[in-house]
Amino acid sequence: MSLMAGVLAAALLAPAPIAAEYVALGDSYASGAGAGSYSGGSCRRSSNAYPALRSKDFPSFKFVACSGATTKSLKSQFKALTPATSFVTITVGGNDLGFVDVMTTCTLYGDKSCEKRVGKARAFARDQLEEEATTRHAAL
Repeated sequence: MSLMAGVLAAALLAPAPIAAEYVALGDSYASGAGAGSYSGGSCRRSSNAYPALRSKDFPSFKFVACSGATTKSLKSQFKALTPATSFVTITVGGNDLGFVDVMTTCTLYGDKSCEKRVGKARAFARDQLEEEATTRHAAL
């Protein structure tokens, strides 16, 4: 093996640098609703949620995701961000577009009703969530 190949192999095997602080923002998908082992009161933060499972890779972790959060209520979670924050995950939007109603409709009312409700959710995501995200990003 050449020296260059050895250097490349060592670089590829080296652990990735650890970011100083991880902040997990979002709704029930991020908080881990349904995953058991809860803390955080009504926010239902689970130690089995993807942010909690990834948190071991970071020296500092703030888990502020909350079941029921919407894009508008997410603003209160932004308070957890600090200059030390170097990694952020955000999962939000399901409550805005009526995910529970979509699932209920698709489970109970057949294909035609399901397709109609999914179409309504897609239109909302395309027309409303995209516009809100663009507006909020410009405000930051």
